[in-house]
Amino acid sequence: ATLTSLAILEGIRFQLGGSNASMRFPEPLTLRIATHFFPEASKVVQESGYPSTSEVRDEDDELLGYLLRTSPSSDSIVGYQGPTDCTIGLNIDHQVVGILIGKTYDNEEYVETIRGDDYFRNLFNGMTVSELGGLNLEVAEVEGVSGATMTSMAVARGLLKAAQDEKTFRKRVRSE
Repeated sequence: ATLTSLAILEGIRFQLGGSNASMRFPEPLTLRIATHFFPEASKVVQESGYPSTSEVRDEDDELLGYLLRTSPSSDSIVGYQGPTDCTIGLNIDHQVVGILIGKTYDNEEYVETIRGDDYFRNLFNGMTVSELGGLNLEVAEVEGVSGATMTSMAVARGLLKAAQDEKTFRKRVRSE
């Protein structure tokens, strides 16, 4: 009932004009997550206006890259049992440098299988956000991780959805 209760609360908040930040994964991105992608990171700065993107900066305030969180974009994408939050590391050219599987409501055993699969986690490396957002999983022959097919394909769809939403947001901001 946890996910159902959160969905009801999010619906009420949305109808009352509230933010679209996730109630399923409310914790902010941390420096620990940033250093997974950028070891020299010293701070994470959430971009204003878009809850899923953060800048990663070093101690001299130089931009190292970005973190793109799949939540709230992927909150309704369910694997075997529930959604999984991921973070996409992006270099300064907005190319994927890796993904990190975060908190989940899915079966932890399946999520651990994905966390341990280097091939799957590196499959999207080198793609730009636009390329990732436009990827057709079938055409690209992206397959699920053996033993965690539903969960890993939900993760992949969540990565695509987050990239699509980020791209849409950037287009809207540029046109305003």
